[in-house]
This record gives sequence, structure tokens and C-alpha cells, in this order.
Amino acid sequence: MVVPRRTQPLVVAGQVLTVPEAHYLYGTGDLTLRVTAVDPRPHPALEWLRVKGVQVLWDGSDGPERLVDVRVSALTTGAATVASPTTHTGTA
Repeated sequence: MVVPRRTQPLVVAGQVLTVPEAHYLYGTGDLTLRVTAVDPRPHPALEWLRVKGVQVLWDGSDGPERLVDVRVSALTTGAATVASPTTHTGTA
């Protein structure tokens, strides 16, 4: 079976991800992350996408920088949400 290649990236820097706990490694609770970089290299078995960003805290402020592996299926099925950068302002 041949899997077609995507022409558009699943996530790009500047977007805000909200990922349920079950769909990223290794964390506790749902994660909201303002993406700063996406590793362009495919992860083994193509099940995960390595994303770097700043955690958005419950009050909308910026939290720590995080490096997480997000399950690709969460991004393609809608389990995780991807928002444009204008939906979150954060604090510097």
C-alpha cells in the first residue's frame, strides 16, 4: 500500500495546538502550545511529529518552553486542534 505524501505541513511555527493528554509524549493533562519550530525529519514509523513551542497556561500567559512528540493521527482526525496565531496573544 502506498501512502500519498502531504503537500502541506500538519503544523507550522506560529500556530497554537491544543493536544489531549493521550496524544502527546510525555505529559500530564491537556497541552496548549504556541509552536515555535517543527522538526522536519520524519519520526520512526511516522506516528509522531516533534514540535517545539511555548506552553500556554490556563490564564493565557506564557509558560515554559516544551519539546513534545504529538501523535500525527490526533492532528489528522481532529483530536487535537490547530489554531492560527491570531487566536492567542500570550505575554512576553
